[in-house]
Amino acid sequence: MDASLLILFALTFMPAVAIPGPNAAFAVAQSIKYGYRKAMLAPLGFAAATAIHVTLIFSGVGILLAKHAELFVLLKWVGVSYLFYMAYKAFKNTASRELISSVEVSPLRIFSYSILVSLTNPKAILVGVLVFPLYINSSAPFAPQAVAIGIIAMLTSFFVYSAYVICAVSLANKLKTSKSANRVVGSIYTGAGLALASVNK
Repeated sequence: MDASLLILFALTFMPAVAIPGPNAAFAVAQSIKYGYRKAMLAPLGFAAATAIHVTLIFSGVGILLAKHAELFVLLKWVGVSYLFYMAYKAFKNTASRELISSVEVSPLRIFSYSILVSLTNPKAILVGVLVFPLYINSSAPFAPQAVAIGIIAMLTSFFVYSAYVICAVSLANKLKTSKSANRVVGSIYTGAGLALASVNK
């Protein structure tokens, strides 16, 4: 696949990924709660979810989902419910950030939850359906192009959300001795849930 075409794809895909949404909210919340090392599992999970999106879209399942609004509605409300649940837990937690960050959280838990958040965001599939096929050359073998686009999409997702983590850790340091960190996290989840709830296909 032409390297210049891959660069163009990355430049097109990156702004779509960078727009704040459920994924960004989850990455920021994990950064504030658990710190840099644990929060970096979220970008890894989002990259894995991107691989799933790419597979679904290029296998035709993503296009099928895009044509059936009821499936998008179901995905959306599963994601909204999860984000509001996380907001409730954050607001209910009165512990300080030091206590929260010292709690042993399973790496698999952050990784798997980040995949869940991404897969229940219908916007991610829509973006893929609209963008990915544009960079497929019909006169060239399909499989190598699909793999190349998938790898670039995964790397783009990982680096964008890693940037969110790095920025959020800076904010977290200012909240290190304050119980207001829980309210910040709860507000982030609530805002993401409301934003996702307002999305119409």
